[in-house]
Amino acid sequence: MIKQWMSLGRKVWLSNFYKLQAPYKLTYAVTGRCNSRCRHCLVWKQKPANELTLDEIARFAHNNSQWSWIDFTGGEPTLRSDFVDIVRVFLKTNSDLIFIHFPTNGLQTDRIIETCEGILALSPPRLVVTVSIDGPPEIHDTIRGVQDGFSRACRTLAALRGISGLSVHVGLTLYPDNIGEIDRTIEALRETIPGFNLRQLHVNIPHASDHFYHNAAGNPRATPEMMNAIRNLIKRRGMPRSPFEWVEWLYQKNIPAYIATGKCPRNCAALLSSCFLGPDGTVYPCSIWNMPLGNIRATEYRLDQLIRSERTRQLRSQLLRKECQNCWTPCEAYPTLAANLLHWRPPS
Repeated sequence: MIKQWMSLGRKVWLSNFYKLQAPYKLTYAVTGRCNSRCRHCLVWKQKPANELTLDEIARFAHNNSQWSWIDFTGGEPTLRSDFVDIVRVFLKTNSDLIFIHFPTNGLQTDRIIETCEGILALSPPRLVVTVSIDGPPEIHDTIRGVQDGFSRACRTLAALRGISGLSVHVGLTLYPDNIGEIDRTIEALRETIPGFNLRQLHVNIPHASDHFYHNAAGNPRATPEMMNAIRNLIKRRGMPRSPFEWVEWLYQKNIPAYIATGKCPRNCAALLSSCFLGPDGTVYPCSIWNMPLGNIRATEYRLDQLIRSERTRQLRSQLLRKECQNCWTPCEAYPTLAANLLHWRPPS
């Protein structure tokens, strides 16, 4: 474990000098299948096709063994029957891998529990699961489009919290529908999780994406009202008490600047520290910007040919000039914050 942390620390340090040879964080959408019907994310309306097979994923993991941090996402990741095997091949081939995370809608409790127990049996250094809950029962079910979705997610949350070795969080995305519902959400969660409090709720803001959320047309954007809600949340939670809380605090402290300007508040680390892999093998700078670099099927499942290309160099220049779509999602914001340690400035 010490070796992996030292390796991650070295990569973070090099990212501050723009000298990383390859990204250390991968966001990989393992499937487009989803059993939610979210009104603000339209992944579920797409027809998944040509998704990478387990054999192809194993070849990619073997040919790109630099990952320290992987966010698996979807769709609903646990709908892939071979999801545990996907994690297995990355653990087998990536000796630096220290942090594995995936979100879940919590709708299929037994399947999700079985998946987590299967991954834990592989002895990962750290496994983190985020259960998405977007408001009190009636609001959550409306946003997510599934009857009894809140109660099912809470049942999954309670079961996950009882598993030793698993770190479990609740994630809420602010929308116009739920912007004033944080307190009622916590009260409703306490009925299943006694003692649940504001520090255990992780809040972010909405974004639009053509290639990931498929919601670029008409999706709610972050608003000034959300800026005020985030500032109030930060004030009520108080100062961070752990390294994870510090990172989240910095992320949230930068949200008002992003909302006010519409620009990423730091020099983005996409294509330096991180990148996004779609279900069909297409590589993008991030989950938001619809600028494909190419497909790993055309490069013998090697990422370096894409990352070191002239197109990537041009896209990085555009990112630093903030000529991209601009975002402030946790997937991209956390490695971006880590890559800006040497030119840090106080959040607004």
